[in-house]
Amino acid sequence: MSSSTACGRSWAPMASASAPEYANGVINIITRTTAETQGSLVAPDGGNLERNLNARYGGQLNEATQYRIYTKLVDNSALELPDGTSAHDAWTKAQGGFRIDWARGADALTLQGDAYRATENQLDAGDVGIAGANVLTRWQHTTEGSQLQVQAYVDQTQRRAPIGGDAFVLHTYDVEIQDALAVGANQRVVVGAGERVNSYGITNSDALFVPPSRTLNLADVFAQDTISLGRPVKLTIGLKLEDDPYSGWAPLPDIRASWDVGDKTLLWAAVSKAIRSPSPFDDDVVEKLAGKVFLTGNAQFEPEKLTAYEVGYRAQPTTLVSLSVSSFYNVYDDLRTIEPDSALSFLPLHWGNLMQGDTYGVEAWSNVQLTDWWRLAPGVKWLHKDLHFSPGASGLLGLAQAGADPSTQAQLRSSMDLGRSVTLDASLQHVSALPAPITPGYYDVTARLAWRVSPTVDLSLSGFNLTRAHHIEFAVADGGEEISRSFIAAVRVTF
Repeated sequence: MSSSTACGRSWAPMASASAPEYANGVINIITRTTAETQGSLVAPDGGNLERNLNARYGGQLNEATQYRIYTKLVDNSALELPDGTSAHDAWTKAQGGFRIDWARGADALTLQGDAYRATENQLDAGDVGIAGANVLTRWQHTTEGSQLQVQAYVDQTQRRAPIGGDAFVLHTYDVEIQDALAVGANQRVVVGAGERVNSYGITNSDALFVPPSRTLNLADVFAQDTISLGRPVKLTIGLKLEDDPYSGWAPLPDIRASWDVGDKTLLWAAVSKAIRSPSPFDDDVVEKLAGKVFLTGNAQFEPEKLTAYEVGYRAQPTTLVSLSVSSFYNVYDDLRTIEPDSALSFLPLHWGNLMQGDTYGVEAWSNVQLTDWWRLAPGVKWLHKDLHFSPGASGLLGLAQAGADPSTQAQLRSSMDLGRSVTLDASLQHVSALPAPITPGYYDVTARLAWRVSPTVDLSLSGFNLTRAHHIEFAVADGGEEISRSFIAAVRVTF
Protein backbone atom coordinates (compact mmCIF):
# COMPACT_ATOMS: atom_id res chain seq x y z
CA MET A 1 0.00 0.00 0.00
CA SER A 2 1.34 3.38 -0.96
CA SER A 3 1.09 6.32 1.39
CA SER A 4 -0.50 4.19 4.07
CA THR A 5 -0.29 4.46 7.82
CA ALA A 6 -0.53 1.31 9.88
CA CYS A 7 0.53 -0.22 13.15
CA GLY A 8 3.06 -2.89 12.22
CA ARG A 9 3.53 -6.23 13.90
CA SER A 10 5.34 -8.58 11.55
CA TRP A 11 8.96 -9.42 12.05
CA ALA A 12 11.46 -11.87 10.62
CA PRO A 13 13.59 -13.70 13.21
CA MET A 14 17.20 -12.61 12.91
CA ALA A 15 16.50 -10.90 9.59
CA SER A 16 18.23 -7.73 10.73
CA ALA A 17 20.74 -6.67 13.29
CA SER A 18 18.28 -4.39 15.02
CA ALA A 19 14.62 -4.52 15.79
CA PRO A 20 13.02 -1.04 15.56
CA GLU A 21 11.47 -1.59 12.15
CA TYR A 22 10.02 -4.96 13.19
CA ALA A 23 8.67 -4.02 16.57
CA ASN A 24 5.16 -2.83 17.17
CA GLY A 25 4.58 0.84 16.33
CA VAL A 26 3.05 3.40 14.01
CA ILE A 27 4.69 3.36 10.58
CA ASN A 28 4.30 6.06 7.94
CA ILE A 29 5.09 5.28 4.29
CA ILE A 30 5.00 8.42 2.16
CA THR A 31 5.00 8.69 -1.62
CA ARG A 32 5.07 11.85 -3.74
CA THR A 33 1.71 13.41 -4.53
CA THR A 34 0.61 13.97 -8.10
CA ALA A 35 1.14 17.73 -7.66
CA GLU A 36 4.86 16.95 -7.22
CA THR A 37 5.10 14.84 -10.38
CA GLN A 38 3.59 17.01 -13.09
CA GLY A 39 4.89 16.73 -16.64
CA SER A 40 6.57 13.82 -18.39
CA LEU A 41 9.40 11.49 -17.41
CA VAL A 42 11.16 8.89 -19.56
CA ALA A 43 13.96 6.88 -17.93
CA PRO A 44 15.44 3.92 -19.84
CA ASP A 45 18.45 2.04 -18.48
CA GLY A 46 20.27 -1.14 -19.34
CA GLY A 47 23.33 -3.23 -18.73
CA ASN A 48 24.73 -6.73 -18.90
CA LEU A 49 22.20 -8.19 -16.42
CA GLU A 50 19.10 -5.99 -16.49
CA ARG A 51 17.15 -3.64 -18.69
CA ASN A 52 14.43 -1.26 -17.48
CA LEU A 53 12.12 1.36 -18.89
CA ASN A 54 10.20 3.81 -16.70
CA ALA A 55 7.75 6.33 -18.12
CA ARG A 56 5.40 8.70 -16.30
CA TYR A 57 3.05 11.52 -17.15
CA GLY A 58 1.37 13.89 -14.70
CA GLY A 59 -1.37 16.38 -15.46
CA GLN A 60 -4.15 18.46 -13.94
CA LEU A 61 -7.90 18.08 -14.38
CA ASN A 62 -8.70 21.32 -12.51
CA GLU A 63 -7.27 23.45 -9.71
CA ALA A 64 -8.20 20.85 -7.09
CA THR A 65 -7.42 17.64 -8.99
CA GLN A 66 -4.12 16.30 -10.31
CA TYR A 67 -3.27 12.88 -11.73
CA ARG A 68 -0.42 10.75 -13.03
CA ILE A 69 -0.07 7.53 -14.99
CA TYR A 70 3.01 5.36 -15.26
CA THR A 71 4.42 2.21 -16.79
CA LYS A 72 7.48 0.16 -15.88
CA LEU A 73 9.11 -2.65 -17.88
CA VAL A 74 11.78 -4.93 -16.36
CA ASP A 75 13.93 -7.58 -18.06
CA ASN A 76 16.48 -9.40 -15.87
CA SER A 77 18.96 -11.96 -17.17
CA ALA A 78 19.65 -15.25 -15.43
CA LEU A 79 22.36 -15.58 -12.80
CA GLU A 80 24.98 -18.33 -12.82
CA LEU A 81 25.60 -21.47 -10.81
CA PRO A 82 29.07 -22.10 -9.29
CA ASP A 83 30.02 -24.30 -12.30
CA GLY A 84 29.42 -21.37 -14.65
CA THR A 85 26.18 -22.66 -16.17
CA SER A 86 22.97 -20.64 -16.22
CA ALA A 87 20.67 -20.77 -13.20
CA HIS A 88 17.72 -20.29 -15.60
CA ASP A 89 16.08 -17.74 -13.30
CA ALA A 90 15.64 -14.87 -15.74
CA TRP A 91 12.45 -12.88 -15.30
CA THR A 92 10.45 -10.13 -16.96
CA LYS A 93 7.77 -7.84 -15.60
CA ALA A 94 5.40 -5.24 -16.98
CA GLN A 95 3.60 -2.91 -14.58
CA GLY A 96 1.40 0.14 -14.93
CA GLY A 97 -0.80 2.28 -12.77
CA PHE A 98 -2.38 5.61 -11.95
CA ARG A 99 -2.99 8.02 -9.10
CA ILE A 100 -5.52 10.85 -8.70
CA ASP A 101 -5.34 13.41 -5.86
CA TRP A 102 -8.12 15.84 -5.00
CA ALA A 103 -7.83 18.46 -2.24
CA ARG A 104 -10.09 21.27 -1.13
CA GLY A 105 -10.11 22.98 2.23
CA ALA A 106 -9.69 20.49 5.07
CA ASP A 107 -10.36 17.43 2.89
CA ALA A 108 -8.15 15.38 0.59
CA LEU A 109 -9.00 12.29 -1.45
CA THR A 110 -6.66 9.84 -3.18
CA LEU A 111 -7.49 7.07 -5.65
CA GLN A 112 -4.71 4.92 -7.06
CA GLY A 113 -4.21 1.53 -8.63
CA ASP A 114 -1.59 -0.77 -10.14
CA ALA A 115 -1.58 -3.84 -12.38
CA TYR A 116 1.33 -6.11 -13.26
CA ARG A 117 2.27 -9.32 -15.01
CA ALA A 118 5.57 -11.18 -14.71
CA THR A 119 7.20 -14.38 -15.94
CA GLU A 120 10.06 -16.13 -14.14
CA ASN A 121 12.14 -18.99 -15.50
CA GLN A 122 12.83 -22.00 -13.27
CA LEU A 123 15.79 -24.35 -13.36
CA ASP A 124 14.70 -27.76 -14.73
CA ALA A 125 11.03 -26.72 -14.68
CA GLY A 126 8.48 -24.73 -16.64
CA ASP A 127 8.11 -20.98 -16.35
CA VAL A 128 6.06 -19.43 -13.55
CA GLY A 129 3.66 -16.58 -14.24
CA ILE A 130 2.69 -13.97 -11.65
CA ALA A 131 -0.03 -11.35 -12.11
CA GLY A 132 -1.99 -8.98 -9.95
CA ALA A 133 -3.84 -5.72 -9.55
CA ASN A 134 -4.83 -3.43 -6.69
CA VAL A 135 -6.89 -0.33 -5.99
CA LEU A 136 -6.56 1.97 -2.97
CA THR A 137 -8.68 4.91 -1.88
CA ARG A 138 -7.96 7.21 1.04
CA TRP A 139 -9.82 10.18 2.55
CA GLN A 140 -8.11 12.62 4.93
CA HIS A 141 -9.74 15.37 6.96
CA THR A 142 -7.36 17.78 8.71
CA THR A 143 -8.35 20.36 11.28
CA GLU A 144 -6.38 22.27 13.90
CA GLY A 145 -6.54 19.45 16.45
CA SER A 146 -7.16 16.35 14.35
CA GLN A 147 -5.86 14.42 11.35
CA LEU A 148 -8.50 11.82 10.45
CA GLN A 149 -7.81 9.19 7.80
CA VAL A 150 -9.99 6.43 6.36
CA GLN A 151 -8.48 4.02 3.87
CA ALA A 152 -9.68 0.98 1.88
CA TYR A 153 -7.63 -1.38 -0.25
CA VAL A 154 -8.40 -4.30 -2.60
CA ASP A 155 -5.74 -6.56 -4.09
CA GLN A 156 -5.61 -9.69 -6.22
CA THR A 157 -2.41 -11.71 -6.66
CA GLN A 158 -2.11 -14.96 -8.55
CA ARG A 159 0.60 -17.42 -9.49
CA ARG A 160 0.30 -19.52 -12.60
CA ALA A 161 2.45 -22.64 -12.75
CA PRO A 162 3.21 -25.37 -15.26
CA ILE A 163 0.85 -28.35 -15.33
CA GLY A 164 1.25 -30.31 -12.11
CA GLY A 165 2.87 -27.40 -10.28
CA ASP A 166 1.52 -25.26 -7.48
CA ALA A 167 -0.66 -22.27 -8.30
CA PHE A 168 -2.70 -19.93 -6.16
CA VAL A 169 -4.91 -16.86 -6.18
CA LEU A 170 -5.14 -14.49 -3.21
CA HIS A 171 -7.72 -11.76 -2.69
CA THR A 172 -7.07 -9.16 0.01
CA TYR A 173 -9.61 -6.66 1.33
CA ASP A 174 -8.41 -4.11 3.87
CA VAL A 175 -10.03 -1.15 5.61
CA GLU A 176 -8.60 1.00 8.38
CA ILE A 177 -9.36 4.23 10.19
CA GLN A 178 -7.12 6.32 12.39
CA ASP A 179 -7.10 9.75 13.94
CA ALA A 180 -4.18 11.79 15.25
CA LEU A 181 -5.33 14.14 17.99
CA ALA A 182 -3.54 17.03 19.68
CA VAL A 183 -4.30 16.94 23.42
CA GLY A 184 -3.10 20.20 24.87
CA ALA A 185 0.23 21.68 23.93
CA ASN A 186 2.43 18.71 24.93
CA GLN A 187 0.54 15.57 23.96
CA ARG A 188 -0.40 13.83 20.71
CA VAL A 189 -2.57 10.69 20.55
CA VAL A 190 -3.05 8.38 17.58
CA VAL A 191 -5.96 5.89 17.73
CA GLY A 192 -7.23 3.54 15.09
CA ALA A 193 -8.64 0.18 14.04
CA GLY A 194 -8.48 -2.05 11.00
CA GLU A 195 -9.82 -5.21 9.45
CA ARG A 196 -8.11 -7.30 6.77
CA VAL A 197 -9.66 -10.27 4.94
CA ASN A 198 -7.42 -12.69 3.03
CA SER A 199 -9.21 -15.19 0.81
CA TYR A 200 -7.06 -17.68 -1.07
CA GLY A 201 -7.28 -20.85 -3.11
CA ILE A 202 -4.46 -23.24 -4.05
CA THR A 203 -4.67 -25.47 -7.12
CA ASN A 204 -2.52 -27.92 -9.09
CA SER A 205 -1.12 -29.22 -5.83
CA ASP A 206 -0.93 -32.76 -4.49
CA ALA A 207 -2.83 -31.77 -1.34
CA LEU A 208 -0.02 -29.47 -0.23
CA PHE A 209 -2.46 -27.46 1.88
CA VAL A 210 -5.54 -28.93 3.55
CA PRO A 211 -7.98 -27.26 3.23
CA PRO A 212 -6.82 -25.86 -0.16
CA SER A 213 -8.76 -22.63 0.37
CA ARG A 214 -9.50 -20.38 3.32
CA THR A 215 -10.86 -16.97 4.25
CA LEU A 216 -8.85 -15.44 7.09
CA ASN A 217 -9.81 -12.30 9.05
CA LEU A 218 -7.22 -10.19 10.85
CA ALA A 219 -8.55 -7.36 13.05
CA ASP A 220 -6.72 -4.83 15.20
CA VAL A 221 -7.19 -1.76 17.37
CA PHE A 222 -4.31 0.45 18.43
CA ALA A 223 -3.43 3.60 20.31
CA GLN A 224 -0.22 5.59 20.70
CA ASP A 225 0.36 8.50 23.05
CA THR A 226 3.36 10.83 22.64
CA ILE A 227 3.95 13.08 25.64
CA SER A 228 6.48 15.92 25.92
CA LEU A 229 7.65 16.03 29.54
CA GLY A 230 9.16 19.47 29.38
CA ARG A 231 11.57 20.39 26.60
CA PRO A 232 14.23 17.68 26.98
CA VAL A 233 12.16 14.49 27.51
CA LYS A 234 9.62 12.84 25.22
CA LEU A 235 7.73 9.63 26.09
CA THR A 236 5.82 7.47 23.59
CA ILE A 237 3.53 4.67 24.78
CA GLY A 238 1.75 2.43 22.29
CA LEU A 239 -0.48 -0.64 22.45
CA LYS A 240 -1.94 -2.73 19.66
CA LEU A 241 -4.47 -5.50 20.20
CA GLU A 242 -4.53 -7.92 17.29
CA ASP A 243 -7.04 -10.70 16.63
CA ASP A 244 -5.29 -13.31 14.51
CA PRO A 245 -7.40 -16.05 12.86
CA TYR A 246 -5.12 -18.79 14.20
CA SER A 247 -3.99 -17.58 17.62
CA GLY A 248 -6.69 -15.11 18.73
CA TRP A 249 -6.11 -11.82 20.51
CA ALA A 250 -2.56 -10.72 21.33
CA PRO A 251 -1.40 -7.54 23.10
CA LEU A 252 1.59 -5.83 21.45
CA PRO A 253 2.94 -3.02 23.66
CA ASP A 254 5.69 -0.53 22.89
CA ILE A 255 7.29 2.17 25.03
CA ARG A 256 9.98 4.65 23.93
CA ALA A 257 11.68 7.56 25.64
CA SER A 258 14.11 10.19 24.39
CA TRP A 259 16.15 12.79 26.26
CA ASP A 260 17.46 15.86 24.48
CA VAL A 261 20.62 16.39 26.50
CA GLY A 262 21.55 19.48 24.53
CA ASP A 263 21.04 21.11 21.18
CA LYS A 264 23.21 18.49 19.52
CA THR A 265 22.93 15.35 21.68
CA LEU A 266 20.02 12.88 22.04
CA LEU A 267 19.72 9.75 24.18
CA TRP A 268 16.86 7.26 23.65
CA ALA A 269 15.65 3.87 24.83
CA ALA A 270 12.80 1.52 23.88
CA VAL A 271 11.13 -1.74 24.89
CA SER A 272 8.79 -3.47 22.42
CA LYS A 273 6.99 -6.76 21.96
CA ALA A 274 6.07 -8.31 18.61
CA ILE A 275 4.97 -11.66 17.24
CA ARG A 276 4.98 -13.67 14.05
CA SER A 277 1.48 -15.07 13.90
CA PRO A 278 0.83 -18.61 12.61
CA SER A 279 0.18 -18.91 8.88
CA PRO A 280 -1.42 -21.59 6.70
CA PHE A 281 2.07 -23.02 6.22
CA ASP A 282 2.27 -23.58 9.99
CA ASP A 283 -1.25 -25.00 10.42
CA ASP A 284 -2.49 -26.45 7.11
CA VAL A 285 0.50 -27.78 5.20
CA VAL A 286 0.44 -31.46 4.21
CA GLU A 287 3.58 -32.40 2.28
CA LYS A 288 3.93 -35.81 0.65
CA LEU A 289 6.98 -37.75 -0.45
CA ALA A 290 6.46 -40.77 -2.74
CA GLY A 291 2.76 -40.71 -1.88
CA LYS A 292 3.37 -40.83 1.90
CA VAL A 293 2.64 -37.91 4.21
CA PHE A 294 6.03 -36.53 5.16
CA LEU A 295 5.16 -33.25 6.95
CA THR A 296 1.95 -31.85 8.44
CA GLY A 297 1.00 -28.56 9.99
CA ASN A 298 0.23 -28.18 13.66
CA ALA A 299 -3.12 -26.73 14.74
CA GLN A 300 -1.55 -25.98 18.14
CA PHE A 301 1.32 -23.96 16.68
CA GLU A 302 1.95 -20.85 18.79
CA PRO A 303 3.02 -17.39 17.60
CA GLU A 304 6.77 -16.80 17.56
CA LYS A 305 7.54 -14.07 20.09
CA LEU A 306 10.05 -11.24 20.32
CA THR A 307 10.85 -8.82 23.13
CA ALA A 308 13.24 -6.07 21.97
CA TYR A 309 15.30 -3.77 24.19
CA GLU A 310 17.18 -0.83 22.63
CA VAL A 311 19.27 2.13 23.74
CA GLY A 312 20.85 4.73 21.51
CA TYR A 313 22.93 7.88 21.27
CA ARG A 314 22.95 10.52 18.53
CA ALA A 315 25.07 13.62 18.39
CA GLN A 316 26.50 16.32 16.16
CA PRO A 317 29.73 17.31 17.89
CA THR A 318 30.63 19.78 15.11
CA THR A 319 28.86 21.22 12.10
CA LEU A 320 30.84 18.81 9.92
CA VAL A 321 30.34 15.56 11.87
CA SER A 322 27.25 13.67 13.02
CA LEU A 323 27.12 10.17 14.51
CA SER A 324 24.74 7.58 15.92
CA VAL A 325 25.36 4.51 18.10
CA SER A 326 22.64 2.09 19.20
CA SER A 327 22.68 -1.28 20.92
CA PHE A 328 19.97 -3.91 21.10
CA TYR A 329 19.07 -7.06 22.97
CA ASN A 330 16.34 -9.26 21.48
CA VAL A 331 14.73 -12.16 23.32
CA TYR A 332 13.04 -14.81 21.15
CA ASP A 333 10.66 -17.51 22.35
CA ASP A 334 8.54 -20.25 20.73
CA LEU A 335 10.55 -20.20 17.50
CA ARG A 336 9.52 -22.79 14.93
CA THR A 337 11.16 -26.22 14.98
CA ILE A 338 10.44 -29.51 13.21
CA GLU A 339 9.49 -32.50 15.35
CA PRO A 340 8.80 -36.24 14.77
CA ASP A 341 5.30 -37.64 15.11
CA SER A 342 5.99 -39.40 18.40
CA ALA A 343 8.59 -41.38 20.29
CA LEU A 344 7.41 -44.50 18.46
CA SER A 345 6.80 -43.07 14.99
CA PHE A 346 9.10 -40.71 13.11
CA LEU A 347 6.71 -39.71 10.31
CA PRO A 348 4.87 -37.56 9.67
CA LEU A 349 6.96 -34.68 10.91
CA HIS A 350 5.19 -31.60 12.25
CA TRP A 351 6.00 -28.06 13.35
CA GLY A 352 6.77 -27.25 16.96
CA ASN A 353 7.72 -24.19 19.05
CA LEU A 354 10.78 -25.60 20.77
CA MET A 355 13.51 -23.06 20.04
CA GLN A 356 14.39 -19.95 21.98
CA GLY A 357 17.31 -17.64 22.66
CA ASP A 358 18.54 -14.12 22.22
CA THR A 359 20.54 -11.85 19.96
CA TYR A 360 22.46 -8.72 20.83
CA GLY A 361 24.65 -6.29 19.03
CA VAL A 362 25.61 -2.75 18.10
CA GLU A 363 25.01 -0.47 15.13
CA ALA A 364 26.98 2.71 14.47
CA TRP A 365 27.17 5.21 11.62
CA SER A 366 28.55 8.66 11.00
CA ASN A 367 28.48 11.44 8.40
CA VAL A 368 31.69 13.44 7.90
CA GLN A 369 31.74 16.50 5.62
CA LEU A 370 35.42 16.50 4.68
CA THR A 371 35.10 19.47 2.30
CA ASP A 372 32.24 21.37 0.73
CA TRP A 373 32.30 18.85 -2.14
CA TRP A 374 33.19 15.53 -0.44
CA ARG A 375 31.24 13.63 2.23
CA LEU A 376 32.07 10.26 3.85
CA ALA A 377 29.59 8.03 5.72
CA PRO A 378 31.08 5.02 7.55
CA GLY A 379 28.85 2.47 9.27
CA VAL A 380 29.12 -0.89 11.02
CA LYS A 381 26.77 -3.56 12.41
CA TRP A 382 27.77 -6.35 14.80
CA LEU A 383 25.41 -9.19 15.72
CA HIS A 384 25.72 -12.13 18.10
CA LYS A 385 23.14 -14.94 18.16
CA ASP A 386 22.67 -17.40 21.00
CA LEU A 387 19.83 -19.79 20.16
CA HIS A 388 19.11 -23.17 21.73
CA PHE A 389 16.47 -25.86 21.69
CA SER A 390 13.99 -26.19 24.53
CA PRO A 391 13.82 -29.44 26.54
CA GLY A 392 12.13 -32.16 24.51
CA ALA A 393 13.04 -30.73 21.10
CA SER A 394 14.24 -33.16 18.44
CA GLY A 395 16.97 -30.85 17.17
CA LEU A 396 16.23 -31.88 13.58
CA LEU A 397 17.80 -29.52 11.00
CA GLY A 398 19.81 -27.86 13.77
CA LEU A 399 19.74 -24.22 14.78
CA ALA A 400 20.43 -23.14 11.20
CA GLN A 401 16.71 -23.46 10.43
CA ALA A 402 16.25 -20.11 12.22
CA GLY A 403 18.25 -18.36 9.49
CA ALA A 404 21.84 -17.42 8.75
CA ASP A 405 23.12 -13.91 9.40
CA PRO A 406 26.59 -12.39 9.13
CA SER A 407 28.09 -11.41 12.47
CA THR A 408 29.63 -8.24 11.01
CA GLN A 409 28.66 -5.85 8.24
CA ALA A 410 30.58 -2.66 7.50
CA GLN A 411 30.19 0.05 4.89
CA LEU A 412 32.02 3.18 3.82
CA ARG A 413 30.11 5.49 1.47
CA SER A 414 31.67 8.38 -0.39
CA SER A 415 29.82 11.19 -2.17
CA MET A 416 31.65 13.75 -4.32
CA ASP A 417 30.37 16.79 -6.20
CA LEU A 418 32.81 17.11 -9.12
CA GLY A 419 31.74 20.52 -10.24
CA ARG A 420 28.21 21.84 -10.64
CA SER A 421 26.80 18.99 -12.72
CA VAL A 422 28.84 15.83 -12.03
CA THR A 423 28.62 13.59 -8.96
CA LEU A 424 30.53 10.44 -8.06
CA ASP A 425 29.09 8.13 -5.40
CA ALA A 426 30.89 4.99 -4.26
CA SER A 427 30.40 2.42 -1.52
CA LEU A 428 32.76 -0.18 -0.05
CA GLN A 429 30.92 -2.95 1.83
CA HIS A 430 32.17 -5.90 3.86
CA VAL A 431 29.98 -8.83 4.89
CA SER A 432 31.45 -11.52 7.13
CA ALA A 433 31.09 -15.26 6.55
CA LEU A 434 27.88 -17.20 7.22
CA PRO A 435 28.15 -20.22 9.52
CA ALA A 436 25.56 -22.63 8.07
CA PRO A 437 25.68 -23.35 5.22
CA ILE A 438 29.28 -22.10 5.26
CA THR A 439 29.53 -19.08 2.98
CA PRO A 440 32.75 -17.06 2.70
CA GLY A 441 32.73 -13.39 3.59
CA TYR A 442 33.31 -10.85 0.87
CA TYR A 443 34.12 -7.25 0.04
CA ASP A 444 32.06 -5.38 -2.53
CA VAL A 445 32.36 -2.02 -4.27
CA THR A 446 29.48 -0.15 -5.91
CA ALA A 447 29.93 3.13 -7.79
CA ARG A 448 27.77 5.60 -9.72
CA LEU A 449 28.88 8.49 -11.92
CA ALA A 450 26.10 10.95 -12.79
CA TRP A 451 26.05 13.97 -15.08
CA ARG A 452 23.26 16.56 -15.17
CA VAL A 453 23.50 17.51 -18.84
CA SER A 454 20.70 20.09 -18.53
CA PRO A 455 17.81 20.84 -16.16
CA THR A 456 15.80 18.15 -17.98
CA VAL A 457 18.39 15.50 -18.89
CA ASP A 458 20.47 13.29 -16.57
CA LEU A 459 22.96 10.57 -17.53
CA SER A 460 24.52 8.00 -15.23
CA LEU A 461 26.72 4.91 -15.25
CA SER A 462 26.59 2.47 -12.31
CA GLY A 463 28.70 -0.55 -11.47
CA PHE A 464 27.90 -3.29 -8.93
CA ASN A 465 30.03 -6.03 -7.36
CA LEU A 466 33.14 -4.46 -8.84
CA THR A 467 35.74 -6.28 -6.72
CA ARG A 468 35.26 -9.69 -8.33
CA ALA A 469 33.47 -11.34 -11.24
CA HIS A 470 31.20 -13.44 -8.99
CA HIS A 471 30.44 -14.12 -5.34
CA ILE A 472 27.90 -16.16 -3.39
CA GLU A 473 25.86 -14.32 -0.77
CA PHE A 474 23.96 -17.35 0.54
CA ALA A 475 24.95 -20.97 -0.05
CA VAL A 476 22.62 -23.96 -0.31
CA ALA A 477 23.20 -27.69 -0.75
CA ASP A 478 23.84 -27.37 -4.49
CA GLY A 479 26.15 -24.38 -4.03
CA GLY A 480 23.65 -21.57 -4.55
CA GLU A 481 23.59 -18.85 -7.18
CA GLU A 482 26.42 -16.42 -7.80
CA ILE A 483 25.99 -12.65 -7.88
CA SER A 484 27.79 -11.32 -10.93
CA ARG A 485 29.56 -8.06 -11.63
CA SER A 486 27.16 -5.80 -13.51
CA PHE A 487 26.87 -2.36 -15.09
CA ILE A 488 23.91 -0.12 -15.89
CA ALA A 489 23.82 2.97 -18.09
CA ALA A 490 20.78 5.20 -17.51
CA VAL A 491 19.11 8.20 -19.07
CA ARG A 492 16.48 10.34 -17.34
CA VAL A 493 14.54 12.93 -19.32
CA THR A 494 11.84 15.20 -17.86
CA PHE A 495 9.71 17.64 -19.84
